[in-house]
Amino acid sequence: MGSRRSPFRPGLGIVLLALVSCADESPTSTFELAGYVREVGDGPGVRNATVTFTSDTRYTTSTRTNSDGYYEMAVETDGEFGQVRAEHEGYQPAEETVFFDTRQRRVDLVVVPLSGE
Repeated sequence: MGSRRSPFRPGLGIVLLALVSCADESPTSTFELAGYVREVGDGPGVRNATVTFTSDTRYTTSTRTNSDGYYEMAVETDGEFGQVRAEHEGYQPAEETVFFDTRQRRVDLVVVPLSGE
């Protein structure tokens, strides 16, 4: 009985997989995003709020505010637009659109206390 050679070539499969995964990756840029999370009106900065940036293509980065309500983070994105959102227990979340026309962008967010809190 003769042997049959398989048409499958493991080395070729690895090369094709590498090419496909590289083709899906878009070039990204890094930007600096910073600002304050404050209570509505002239309220104080909100300490320990979670601030999340999500690009339009779903790159996500998060950080927390310091004792003054200030946050800063480096965000990676392959687009110029995204959303920045602040959340903290006892407050309604706040969200703003971000447009990166410069390498550094400041976005301040104002949160409103939940009624009954």
